[in-house]
Formats: sequence, structure tokens, C-alpha cells
Amino acid sequence: MKGSPSPAFLWPQDVAVKKAGASEFGYVMRKREPRFAKITRYLAREVNPSFKVLSMAGLSYADNFLKLHAEGLCYRDINRDNLFFDPDTGDVRICDNDNVDVDGQLGGILGTGPFMAPEIHRREATPSILTDLYSLSVILFEMFMIHHPLYGQRVEQFAEPGRGRELLLLGTDPLFIFDPDNNDNAPDPALDLNPLAYWPIYPEFLRKQFVRAFTEGLIDPQARVLDREWQKSLARLRDCIFLCPGCGVEVFYDVHRLKASGNLAPCWNCDRVPLAPVRVRVNDHTVMLTAGAELHPHHLDPDRLYDYSRVLGSVSSDGRILSNLDGQTWTVSTLSGGSLPVAPGSAFALVESLTEYGPEYAIAKALRSGLAHGNPHTPAEIYQLWAVLYNLMGQILRAVDLVFGHLAWSGLFGYFIGMAVMRPRSAVKLLTVGYLTAATLHTVWDASDGFNLPLEMAVGLTGYCLMAIAILKARKISPSRKDNFASTMTKMRTVPPSLPVQVEPALVIAGKCFPMRVGLVQMNDVPGLEPAGGDGMVGEFNVNPKDPRMIGLKNLSASVWVRRTGSGEERTIEPGKSVHLTGGSTIHFGAIEGKVR
Repeated sequence: MKGSPSPAFLWPQDVAVKKAGASEFGYVMRKREPRFAKITRYLAREVNPSFKVLSMAGLSYADNFLKLHAEGLCYRDINRDNLFFDPDTGDVRICDNDNVDVDGQLGGILGTGPFMAPEIHRREATPSILTDLYSLSVILFEMFMIHHPLYGQRVEQFAEPGRGRELLLLGTDPLFIFDPDNNDNAPDPALDLNPLAYWPIYPEFLRKQFVRAFTEGLIDPQARVLDREWQKSLARLRDCIFLCPGCGVEVFYDVHRLKASGNLAPCWNCDRVPLAPVRVRVNDHTVMLTAGAELHPHHLDPDRLYDYSRVLGSVSSDGRILSNLDGQTWTVSTLSGGSLPVAPGSAFALVESLTEYGPEYAIAKALRSGLAHGNPHTPAEIYQLWAVLYNLMGQILRAVDLVFGHLAWSGLFGYFIGMAVMRPRSAVKLLTVGYLTAATLHTVWDASDGFNLPLEMAVGLTGYCLMAIAILKARKISPSRKDNFASTMTKMRTVPPSLPVQVEPALVIAGKCFPMRVGLVQMNDVPGLEPAGGDGMVGEFNVNPKDPRMIGLKNLSASVWVRRTGSGEERTIEPGKSVHLTGGSTIHFGAIEGKVR
């Protein structure tokens, strides 16, 4: 008997018989630890693992079945009852390994209906590594979508389950519920809520993998997604997870959506669109450096792919600090131009600020430049203060790049565009002069960046001054100057400080004034009106829920009222209905009349 391909398989270790020569026998194997839950418990929502744990569990299943297949063996009956995982870590266990046989070997086990490949349902093939790949894809789809990939609207064509339904849906005419070219078996909007909710959550690369598994892979066994391909995709999915800044739930970084639309998908929980998180590119992996994120040998050592046995880097719970738990020193290149060593056991901030990185780099530069030469007794605080001031200057200069730089020459070019619109006969000349002026300033700025600070500042200030001149000139010659922002602001400043006192809106009925505030109007306040209810109330002031500035009056009496606006328009107000009150309107309460002032 071959040994277990990995510790995840609860592999038979010996054979047990009642007595010598007996035909009945059993296997002796390791006992499954209590921390492992069957996948069916997760599908029943009895356990609620995180997306990170699900990704890890799916990756582990793919990894372990790859090891089994590498030995020329096939499992034959991959289904949800044989697979277990730890809801806290994603570790897995695989049971019922008496199913395992040599690939291509005839045996008595065909599999479990919903997980059997179409060719087995049609009795055109027997279990093999290729059919294992199909079953693995079904398991992974169920884990991430909590639904079978082939059970959509066509299920309702059958009154009850049976061999006929399984043969059509899973064997002779299988159709993926998210087939991009055929929606005949799309999820039922009333019944299949899980796949409709989960499908858009995941990144495009994972959805494409499932589409391939259940379109091409349904027809051609050779086109099925390999276990090592699932390994790569699920490891990538694990690295894509970050926490929504708005509500803290796990969401996914989808680079395809980000490139196509410029933003990530809205959070599935709070519906806010998160900004792209801080991330690091390590070898071929892009890892989200969100709170609690970890780096493993899988990320840092190309020879140890899918090795998550050790944590080599960890992000703090607030998402600001990355700790080096590796045995090697890391090097961080900062925005200030410095290069900082990060020794094992130390950490560095993921966001550079006024007091991080810059001061350390400035102190090192001061020592190199001889600032401390001949002053061995200078307190360390002096160097720290100088370093903070030096870094402050660097932060200011970065702001100058935006304020005096791109803003300046884009504004300057905008002036010439406006002039070209006003003077179309000279448009070509004006646009040429404007473009060359802005482009020249920009080119000189870029050429001086990083090595000629005085020239860089001079170019920035020149660009800003030219933009200011252009703004003043444009304001002077603008045909709509009186409506420009600066002109209207000047007019606003000339308004007298004393404004007329505003009178509170009110409804006057029979000489009695009712301020239009939210509240009830009693029966004895309005003679002749009978309340519809027993509380004695004949009306209620309320506000429009869409516009709190709009005051309305609700008819709580037993009579029909009539409102007439200042323009003569009339409207009846049935009991229980409300009407918007506007100045100058009158309301006839039967024998008496009210007027809105």
C-alpha cells in the first residue's frame, strides 16, 4: 500500500478483520480532529469562515489533489461529504480514501451525482484524474457561491429530483448558470439568491476560471482547469483580500475592473466604493497590505510556492506598520530618496509622513555632509529637530510640485484656449503659443527635478506668476465678467449688514394664527370641523421627507377641504391626504376659510 500523498488525507494505515480468512474487513486510519467541519456545515451556514479562510481551504484542496494525481492516482468520488476544513485556518482533511484507485483503473465507484463529470453520467467514461478535475471545480464553485454551477432556472422544469433530471442537467445537456453565451439556465431571481449575490463580489480572473471550467470543461475533458491552475488562482485571490475602510468587511481588489472603470467595485456590505489599498509587488505576487495581512515563504521565496507554514511579514491591526519577521534584513526605499534597512524583528510605516523616514534620512545626510564634524557634544535632539525641519521642507516642495507645477501650466494653457475661442481668427497662433509656453515650463521643471533645487523653485514660481497674470487678464477681458465668481463675491460684500426681519410662515383661520410648525391642530381650534378619529385632532402640520423645507397640512377631519393657490388653481384634500402650503394660498374648511401668510 502506498503511503499518504500528504497529511491532509486520512489515509488507511492498516486492514482490520474480524478473524483470519473472513471476507469482511475495515481500515484503520487517523481520527479526524474535532476542529474540522464538513463542507456541508458551511453550506448550511452552521459555520461562517472568512473569505481568506475559504481561499486557503480551496487552495489546500487543489494542492492536495495535485499531490494525489502526481502519484498516478485518482480519488474517483470527490464530493462535499468527504471534505472537511478548519473554519478558523483553512486547513483541510480528506476522508473516505478507500475510493482512491490507479488512474484509468476500472472500479465499482462512479461518484456522487452532482459532482460526477458529464461523461460519467452518460456512461461514456469511468472515473479518472480528468473527472476528478471536474469534481474539484464543482466543489470550489459551491464553496464560493454556495450553489451548484449547473442548477439554474431549468431545474424548475422537473417536478421532482430523479435520474432523468440529473441526466439532462448534469450529463446530456449541461449548461453553466453563468454561461456568457447562453442564459437559458441563468439563476432564478427568486430562488437562486446566493450565486446572484456572490458572483459579482469576486475578481474577474476567478470568474473567468469558473466560466472556463463549466463551458469548455463541460465539453472537452482536456480543457478542464487543472489543479495547479486552481492553486495559482486561489493564492492570488487570497492576496487580493482587503478590509473595506467604510465597514471593515473583506472585499476584493480587482485590477481588471480598476483599469477598465478607474475604481473598484462597491463594497457588498455598505455599498461604498473603496479606494485602492496599499499593496506590494513581490516576485509575481501582488499582496494587499491591509490590516492583519501576512507575507509567507510563498511570497518571498520563488522556490517555496504555496508554502504558508511561516509568517515572514505582518501588517499591524491598524494597517500602518509592516513588521519584518523574516530572518533577513529588508531594504525600504522612501519618497525622500533614502534607503532604510529593516532588520529582522523591526518594522516600518507603510505611509511616509513628516516624522517617519524623512528625519532618519536627513540625520544620515547631515552626518555624511559633515554637519556634526567638530561638534561631538551636540545633543541628539538638535539633529532630530533639524531633521524634522529638513523633511518639512521636502514635504512643502512636493506640494509645490502640484500647486506651482502642473496646476500652473495647465491653467496657463487654459487661458490661451479661452483666448482662441474668443478670437477664432488667431486660434492656431494662440494655441501654439500657449502649448509651447506650458510645455517648455514643464520640460524645464522635469529636467531640474531632484538635482537643481533653485532652478526647480524658479520654474515653479514663474509658472504660478504667469498663471496669476493670465487669470487677471482673463477676468479683465471676459465678456461675462459681471457673472464671474470674483465679481459676484465683490457684490456679496456690498450687501448691507442689516437684513429685513423674516416673518414666520403661518396659517390664519378665523382670525387665529397657527405657526406652520410640525404638530397637530385640535378640534376646538377650528370651529365647525369634526375629527375623523377619536383623538380630537382635525389636522397636522408635517414636512416633506424629501425636502424638509416644504411644509404640508394633513387632513385629519371628516370633511373634504379645498385649497386655492394665488393663481386660482384649486385642489381638493380628502380626509387622510396632505397638501403643500405656499404663501398666498387659501384653504376652505367648509364654512370657514384659512389663509397662508
